[in-house]
This record gives sequence, structure tokens and C-alpha cells, in this order.
Amino acid sequence: MFKRIIKNITYVSTARIVATLVSFAANIFLVRYLGSMKYGIYITVITYVAFFAILTDMGLPTLLLRSGGEDRKSLASRFTETLVLKIFLSVFAFLLMYLIAGILNYSIEIKQFSIIAFLTTMLVSFSATVRKYFYIFEELSKEAAFVIAKAVLRSCFILILIYLKAPLYYFFFAFLLESTLITSIAFITVFKKYRIRLNFNTTAKNCLLFLWQALPFAAISLLGILHRKIDIIMLSKMRNATEVGLYGAAFKFVDVTLFLPAILSSVLLPILSGNYALGEKNEFRETTNKMLNLCITMIIPTVILIIFFSPKFIPFLYKSEFASSSVFLSILSFTFIFMFPNAIMGTVLYALKKQNIILYNTLACFVFNALINSLMIPRYGAYAAAITAVLTQILLFSLNFIFVSKQLYKIPYVSLFKIPLVSALPMLIFLYFTSQYVWISISGALFLYFTLSFLLGSLKAEDIRKFIKLFS
Repeated sequence: MFKRIIKNITYVSTARIVATLVSFAANIFLVRYLGSMKYGIYITVITYVAFFAILTDMGLPTLLLRSGGEDRKSLASRFTETLVLKIFLSVFAFLLMYLIAGILNYSIEIKQFSIIAFLTTMLVSFSATVRKYFYIFEELSKEAAFVIAKAVLRSCFILILIYLKAPLYYFFFAFLLESTLITSIAFITVFKKYRIRLNFNTTAKNCLLFLWQALPFAAISLLGILHRKIDIIMLSKMRNATEVGLYGAAFKFVDVTLFLPAILSSVLLPILSGNYALGEKNEFRETTNKMLNLCITMIIPTVILIIFFSPKFIPFLYKSEFASSSVFLSILSFTFIFMFPNAIMGTVLYALKKQNIILYNTLACFVFNALINSLMIPRYGAYAAAITAVLTQILLFSLNFIFVSKQLYKIPYVSLFKIPLVSALPMLIFLYFTSQYVWISISGALFLYFTLSFLLGSLKAEDIRKFIKLFS
């Protein structure tokens, strides 16, 4: 079981890493081209539209994924219901987005950009939904191909438009074209591969029932993105576009890693749901602990490296204009420590059909985030937003730990964190004395950390051999 999980994660993770590197490289050129003020407008539009994109999903793809893991016979009906509901929801979300943009008194420019960006996001949502079939049937090599193709195509558009010195609105139109192409190919591929026949015999009652079941997922997704990104919207209303751009440039480093917990959840959910349905509690716990151990072991050195080297890399990657973004990034890096375990604990609760607990936890985090930001952003700006983001993840981590311990078993976090933290101490000392030699310092520190982790048992030889055997 663990082999299958690792293999699927490897397919999509490798693709996501490649896609992220390609997209991130293109985004560097985009940030440098637009500058802090125009990039602030760009990131405001993207973030604002993302809130309403959740309404086009309403948690339906997640419920479809879980339903596919439990009963594939009803998959065609669930998929048809999902598509029908998403069409109606997309119209509703678009109208609501435009109405609220007027209430917030956004400029005509931002409203126009938001319309184009919403259509793009809607197409991305439909593409992601149909590609859930790859997850359900565990053929993630195909998902990997789509992920890379999408990133390469969008990056090519960005570079071409920069070369042509195009204005900002050209970029939004280019992203719409890219999403149209990818979504069309995704539908053709999935329908042909799995011989999908839409079941229009389903009734409106069944659709509404399916939507009702998905509402907790929708609320969780909406509140999740609110407590993760409401700071950018609040910054855009309380501070200037330049500060939004500086914070957004730092936040982009966090944003591009969000695919990793998403992959973990998408791959683990059908497996853990199956374990729970079959009463395989020991395998459920073993899988959960192994994934937590792997995440924590990888996260600790990542955070340390970001803190040490962001003051050097941010001005180099962007421009000296973005130098202050390095401070925001150093603060935001602490969210990684809690974000990945939160994704796994959230998946455990989904598999246990305790999504209402996730809803309550996420709601508490949103209220906390919005309250602290509303009090602190007017005075401290982006610094307050970054610190609040970390505190919100800590709160979510604490709540998830409490409820998972009550519902399933007490996760041994002390032992899971102990070895990575011990291994990190020599790494910190090494970095302190060698940080002026950047690449030597990074490679030496990572070698030291992972060697100690292996010797102390955090990375076990048996798990490494299993991983290598998958590709031998």
C-alpha cells in the first residue's frame, strides 16, 4: 500500500516540481517586468478571483474523489451531477464576484481584469475536476503530463508577451487562451480513455443531495483560502499597491508549494477512505505516521535554508526594489512546519467522514486571521500579515491534533519532530560559519542533515529501499 502511495506521489510530485520550477522562473520575469506596483494589482486580482473560484467547485471534486474511492459503480452518476452543478455554480459565482467588486469600490481596471481571470479560473476548475479520474484510477502519470504541459504553455505566453512589451491585460487574455486549450484536451482525453457516458437520468433531487453532501467541503475550501489569502485583500484595501506587490512576491514562494499538500491529500484520501471502510485501522495508522514522518523530515531543513538565504536570493531573483520581501518570506517560511502536517491530518478527518470538524477548525482560523489582520495591518502592514499567517497555521495545527487524537489515535508528534530537530542543530552551526559560500553551504548543510536523520532513524533504510525498488 505504501509503495503505491509513494509511486503515485512521485509521479505527480515530480511533475509539480518541474511545473513549479518552470512557472516560478516565468513568474520571476513577470515580477521584474511589472514592478512592485503593477504586480500588486496583478496579485490582488488573482487572489480576489480565487475566493469566488471556490464557489464553482463547492467541494464537489473532493466528494467525487472520495466517492470514486469507495464505489466506482456510481462514479458516472456522481460525475454527471458534478458537471451540471458546476455550470450553475459558475454563473452564480461570476455574478456575485462582480457585485462584491462594486461594493469594495474596486477600479474599472481591476473589475475588467477580474472578469477575464474568473473565466480562466473556471476553466481550470473544470479541467481539474475531469482529471480526478486519473486519481481515482491511480494513473497519475497522465495527470503529470497535463501539469507540465499547462505550466510550459503559460510560461511561454508570459515570456513572449514580455518580449513584446505587452501591457498587463494581455497577460490575462493569454492565460484564458492557455486554460481553454488545456481544458479541451483534458475532457477529450478522459472521456476517450475511460469511455465516460454521462448519466443524465439523474434527477434534480439527486443533484441537490450531492451538493448538500459537498457543502462541508465547500465551506472548508472557502474558509481555507480566506484564512490563507485574506491578508492580501486586506492589504490591498488598507495599504498601497506597492506594499501588496512586495508581500505578494514573498507569498508567491509559499503559494507555489501549496500543490504538495494538495497532492498528499488527493493521493491519500482514496487510500485512507478504503482502509477505513474495510476496518484496516493498523494500516491506516501506519500510512499516516509514515507520511507525517516524511513531511516533517523534509520541511525542517527547507525552513532553515529559506531563513538563511532569502536576503541574498530575493534581490537577485527579482530586483533590489523587492529586497524587503526577504523579511516577509523568512517569517512566512514558518508556515511550512505546520502546513504539511495540517494537510495530512485534514485528510485523515476527511477519510473518517469528519469534515464538519475540519469546517469548525477552519472557521475558527478564519475568524482569528481576519480579526488579527484587521487590527494589525493598518499599523504594521505586511509584517502583521506575515506573522498572522504563521499564528493561524499554529492554531489550525493545534485544533487538528486535538480532534484527530480524539477520533482516531494520538499522533506521536514529539517523536516525529525530535530527530529532525536534533539533526537540524549541526546544520544550523554549519550554515552559520559557511553561509558566505552559498552553494557549498547549502549542499554541505543538506548532506549533514540527511546523514544524521538516516543515522538516527528518521529516514529508515527499509523505506529508502522500498522507494528505490519502485524504479529498479
